Amino acid sequence: EGEKYDLGYYDFMLRELGQIAERRPELKEYIQVGFHCETPELLSAWTRKIQGETQTGHKAWSDARPTHSEGLAIWTAAYLSAKANVPNVNILHITCRDAMEAVLQCQKAFPNVNFGREMTAGHLLLNYAMNNDGPCWMKVNPPIRSKEDVEYLWGAVAKGDIDWIVTDH
Repeated sequence: EGEKYDLGYYDFMLRELGQIAERRPELKEYIQVGFHCETPELLSAWTRKIQGETQTGHKAWSDARPTHSEGLAIWTAAYLSAKANVPNVNILHITCRDAMEAVLQCQKAFPNVNFGREMTAGHLLLNYAMNNDGPCWMKVNPPIRSKEDVEYLWGAVAKGDIDWIVTDH
């Protein structure tokens, strides 16, 4: 009671996992944590900004949850995980170029962490310009992104930079 799931909570949790990995090396390959990477402070600020504008629909939803928020959250999760010596970190629901580039750069910056990379089928098959004039038939978090982001993600799949493609329903 009274606990908050904020950055401090995750830092403490990661440090406990890192300590377990050090004490029990035979469990190291099984110790992992998954992150849905968004930055709450940026989401709040951008949502207020977008609500004050006239745009609506799928692009507005994506703009209210900007791609750089996803990239920043990946860097934060990666840094905390590396400092805590967490051996395996799964970055879940990669939706855009910013996020994909961030996780690949983090793998180079923090070689002591194995970064699993996951994206959903929806983020590979849909873009926010689809059905722009009709009813909203897709609303997910993180949101569906631009056609350019989708094409970039397909390139990452082709290069073998993605570990899992999943459905999330």
